[in-house]
Amino acid sequence: MNTKRSLLFTMGAGLVTSALAQNSTSAPPKEKGPLVWLDMDQAELDASYDQSVYAPNIKQIQNRYASNSDLLAVD
Repeated sequence: MNTKRSLLFTMGAGLVTSALAQNSTSAPPKEKGPLVWLDMDQAELDASYDQSVYAPNIKQIQNRYASNSDLLAVD
């Protein structure tokens, strides 16, 4: 059955597969320390809270917030 949903699912599976293949060849796995939470060691847990990974343009966003605030400032 060829539907838009099956096509998107197949495309998504291909993207995930290629991403996993790229990650597995890029660097050897690091040695894990003692588990702190679920299956993460302290370094992985700290990295999960690093917002710069999720918003690499954070400085640009902060500057835009500041300039927008200056424009809306009421004396």
